[in-house]
Amino acid sequence: FRDDIALRYFLKSITINPNSYSAWYLFGCTTRDIKDTKKFKNINVANIYNTVNQILIEKIRVNYFNGNEYYVLINSLLKMSIILDDTGYKAQALTALLLIEHIYDNISNNILLDNISNDEHDFKSAFKNSIDISKIYRRIIELYYKVGDYDMCNSYEFLIRINIKLYNVNIKLFLKIMRKSLIL
Repeated sequence: FRDDIALRYFLKSITINPNSYSAWYLFGCTTRDIKDTKKFKNINVANIYNTVNQILIEKIRVNYFNGNEYYVLINSLLKMSIILDDTGYKAQALTALLLIEHIYDNISNNILLDNISNDEHDFKSAFKNSIDISKIYRRIIELYYKVGDYDMCNSYEFLIRINIKLYNVNIKLFLKIMRKSLIL
């Protein structure tokens, strides 16, 4: 019953300000929690999270971001990837996870920090502590396996097996070097 009321207020908030990523995000979280009720079965929660992602990705192009916005973007992408995976859209779920990896790597390598309005050091530390990147990489491995890309699956598994601290490594560069060394 209270979720019903919350959804009405989120919808009202979205109507007033359709670019409110936080209203869309909370609408998605609440809708997902009560999705099993008959009244909300037709709501596509993945589309709600995609709206959050689009609002935030556009914002990152033109404005400064704060730490909370990155946190919401990462969590929205993660929730969307789970829904897409559960509904059979494996490749799209993988794309969402790879975007999380890209954002995480860029923040870890100081690439996106010039677009952040918080203190860079505090943000980077808090961000890295709030995201368990190893879980993201395990989900990436699982989805590469599901879509049949066993080479990429094995590459990520190899990185985890040799216990490289993934959050300090630019994986794409490492994989490129590994492939070249295997070819030679």
